[in-house]
Amino acid sequence: RGNLNDLRAAATRGKVKAANFKFQDGFINGDVAVDANSFDGLKKRLTGAQVIAAGTNGLPVLGADDNARHSFLDQVDALLALVPNADALYMNANILAKLKGSARRLTIYDQTIDDFGRKIGTYNGIALIDIGNKADGTMIIPQTETQGTSTASSSVYAVRFGRDESDRAVTGLTNGGIDVRDLGEQQAKPVFRTRIEFFCGLGIFGGKGAARLTGVLNA
Repeated sequence: RGNLNDLRAAATRGKVKAANFKFQDGFINGDVAVDANSFDGLKKRLTGAQVIAAGTNGLPVLGADDNARHSFLDQVDALLALVPNADALYMNANILAKLKGSARRLTIYDQTIDDFGRKIGTYNGIALIDIGNKADGTMIIPQTETQGTSTASSSVYAVRFGRDESDRAVTGLTNGGIDVRDLGEQQAKPVFRTRIEFFCGLGIFGGKGAARLTGVLNA
């Protein structure tokens, strides 16, 4: 790439991608006590009755038979009961694969098409979503959480989204959206600079906008 505009565009895309990784991680794991430039995510915000355990020492998703699979889905139903009209269930890729496998064996697997034409698995009409990885390649929702004697469990988050506090849901907060400014060439050295700012946060209104199911085993 020898064209200056192409080089700047590539650098800008890289920065935006890094910001995307940071926002997705913050959505779950954000903690202003750890990173003052982040925001408190679902893991920190959800407490009390909005956090339930799948089992004392965890519960497998797929299990050895249909009874085990129904037992896990009972816990998913208990999670969804805490979030009326939930829009999505967030989990890591391993748990999503196991949940799809369980649904296929029970002949209840279903799909829908999202706004980008992609097939998305659903449970009772609720989207099943892999939250993805951090910038370093590790899972945003890890498989290393502790539940009783298990140190290899994970979590599933149920979320209902809304536009403002009247929706009593999870709402993204922002001060003016994403701001991109071309600062031009720096006087001190031959460097072009682009400033990208996104002042954002997360609100959970009404107390029933999200919930967490812990102790989910990749088995």
